[in-house]
Amino acid sequence: MVNVGENRARNGFTDCPESRNERKFQSMELLDLSRFLRGTRSFSWPLVAIPEELMYLTNLENLILDFNYLTGSIPSSLSNCTNLNWISLSNNKLDGEIPAALGGLSNLAILKLGNNSFSGKIPPELGDCKSLVWLDLNTNQLCGTIPPDLFKQSGYIADAYLTGKPYLYIKNDGSK
Repeated sequence: MVNVGENRARNGFTDCPESRNERKFQSMELLDLSRFLRGTRSFSWPLVAIPEELMYLTNLENLILDFNYLTGSIPSSLSNCTNLNWISLSNNKLDGEIPAALGGLSNLAILKLGNNSFSGKIPPELGDCKSLVWLDLNTNQLCGTIPPDLFKQSGYIADAYLTGKPYLYIKNDGSK
């Protein structure tokens, strides 16, 4: 487990593990770097995008990178982390389309991508995440309709009302 969330970078961290060492971290189950850079202005942090090397963390269950000014897109290779049950990338500057490959994460229960700049349609493949109970896509630039497959899971819709355990929060900024 690596949990340095909300550290505000005052602890002397200056670098991420080099990619050649990624196999040392294969058994990692939690990576929490949330709010790591919040409130910092002069710290030079090399992590500006979601690293492709995460694909080597095959035992990773929780990936929490909220509030880190990350840019770029979500790498499709993240779907290689088949044990993921929590992905939280909210409040960054991520863009591009939400990868359809995330639909292959059968254990995924929480997907928080709110407050970014994702565009395009919500991938219908997310409906294949049968464990999904929390989907947060608010404040993005998504267009189209909510894929019906997201509502096929037990408990989502009854008599045209949202009911049951799942938490689905989608708020567009209205630009499209």
